[in-house]
Amino acid sequence: MSARDAAALQREPVEHFDQLAQLEVAALGAHAGEPIAVCDRARASAQRLIIEEPHAEAAPTGLRALLHGRRAEREHEARLEAWYDALDALEAETEAAIGRWRAASDPALLGAATADRDAAIRSLVERGLFDARLGEGICAEPLGTMLVRSALVHD
Repeated sequence: MSARDAAALQREPVEHFDQLAQLEVAALGAHAGEPIAVCDRARASAQRLIIEEPHAEAAPTGLRALLHGRRAEREHEARLEAWYDALDALEAETEAAIGRWRAASDPALLGAATADRDAAIRSLVERGLFDARLGEGICAEPLGTMLVRSALVHD
């Protein structure tokens, strides 16, 4: 099934990166294995990080609050900063892996798959199922970008 065929089956507005990633998978067809594997690994890592997200401890009270309150807050902020750094590193690592995949792929394959994905997105825009400005932006992105965004979304 091509990305255009997949888009033709869409009846509801696009609301998730997963839906756009599926268009990229459809556009790549039998050649989607490696980028799917890269993004599956990234998704698993992102889910582990989400589970490990640091949460603030209960605020100390009384004398303990005076003596240790700010220290606990600073420690929490440091843990949270390290957590965000780990998410950023995962994103950079995943984008680099997809970039290596693109560089090693047949340019004709990437060109045809990108054209198919872009036509699918334009058809969604024409049918009122996707925002035109967002559609233009996605069509300007290299193939695989929606797979990465789908894998790393954590809100």
